[in-house]
Amino acid sequence: MRDGCPIDLPVLEPIGAPLPQRPARGLRFCRAFTAPLDAVVARWCEPELRRLWILPISGSCFTILLAAPAYLEAEETDGLHAVRLTATFEEDGVLTTVCVRIEPLLPLTTDTLLASGYADRWEERLYALADLIDPEPWEP
Repeated sequence: MRDGCPIDLPVLEPIGAPLPQRPARGLRFCRAFTAPLDAVVARWCEPELRRLWILPISGSCFTILLAAPAYLEAEETDGLHAVRLTATFEEDGVLTTVCVRIEPLLPLTTDTLLASGYADRWEERLYALADLIDPEPWEP
């Protein structure tokens, strides 16, 4: 468990400071990898490496809006609907933890993302990323 988020499980979480009239929206995934920070960030930022684990959804576009050494903002859209993603990266010894927050942009809602299987796709993507980074399972 990291930052109150069970690793690998999507949870509903307020993103930012929700206003009273705006309900909390979004998904959050946290995942730890046995790899240095630079190796994990490269698999997000370099298009050739990203294509290996973020398998595109038909008709969708994944665009990085901002990339910093331990932070990334992106948008994924099908031309009609979009989500905003933020990813934070934290290195701690041999582990690099990534926390991904996904906020649906109107008219999408968190319920729509869950019903359409979008959360499941992100869980699969993070497993694919883990397979690329560390194909051998880690044993304590």
